[in-house]
Amino acid sequence: MEKLSQLDYRLSSVFYWARRRANTAATPVYTYIFQPAIPWPEHPEFGAFHSSDLVYAFNNPKKLDRPWTEDDRRVADEVSSYWVNFVKTGNPNGAGLPHWTPFNADDPVTMSLGTNPGPRPIAVKERLNFYRDLFER
Repeated sequence: MEKLSQLDYRLSSVFYWARRRANTAATPVYTYIFQPAIPWPEHPEFGAFHSSDLVYAFNNPKKLDRPWTEDDRRVADEVSSYWVNFVKTGNPNGAGLPHWTPFNADDPVTMSLGTNPGPRPIAVKERLNFYRDLFER
């Protein structure tokens, strides 16, 4: 097996959490990974980090002094639309948005949010099995 990554670990842990929740929940689960890094020329090493999606989710790039691009503004419009739809209906999907499928325990994918939104695999099968053994003890 190739070297395990932090991303594999994080995505797999969310997958197995969602699988447990789906066993008892009456509503669908929607998981995602947020890809874009906040433009921060002084610290490009930070990349996308926990909570960096908030400026996009609330469509507020103007509140943070960074060199935003048109792509950033488009992503903020898209992500904030998903959030508004989810708050209103429990489903993030809406007109003009790439389709976000709810969690499916038989299909280990998550929604990738960013400049190229769409489903992406959680991890290769061997890695997913490794984490299943770890998380489901």
